[in-house]
Amino acid sequence: MKKWLIAFVLLFCITGCKNIQTLEIPYERQELKIAIIGDTPDIQNKNITFEHISLDELNNKVNILSSEFNAIMITPSMFVDASQDQFSEAYHNVEIPIVFWNSSKAHYPFVNNKINYLNENEVSLNNIPHSMDGIEQTHSTIFLYDIETEKESVWFFHLNEPNELKKLYSEIFNKIEEVTI
Repeated sequence: MKKWLIAFVLLFCITGCKNIQTLEIPYERQELKIAIIGDTPDIQNKNITFEHISLDELNNKVNILSSEFNAIMITPSMFVDASQDQFSEAYHNVEIPIVFWNSSKAHYPFVNNKINYLNENEVSLNNIPHSMDGIEQTHSTIFLYDIETEKESVWFFHLNEPNELKKLYSEIFNKIEEVTI
């Protein structure tokens, strides 16, 4: 009897507790396949697929990634590594948008040589999502470099209230679709 009770509690925790933090994202447009460098967002949407890639893959397979994915998303757990100079060229050669998710320094330390996430002294974005004071808080940035024109396109996304995370994801996915499909 004790074994069955333990098994039931474990099964309940595994199935019931797993989806507590998963966000259902409202996005009903084209399917998007997004390469992730870092932690996969805990979101759910039938039209959004995430696949992990490494920074080495980003650096060595720029053309392949551009044809296999709609975007690349880099999350905070990889910011220090992803901001090393050796990856700057890849960000300028990949032909799909790069989302710097929840970066308080936008795209600057990633796409510019000689600065990285740790030594970028100037905080370029006020990114304090839990201290809402009526000022829009910039949360994430999309960077897209046009090789032919040598122009950068950058879009900033705001998180005005912590409970607007679903809206933020939707806006980012809509922008990815807009610039890639």
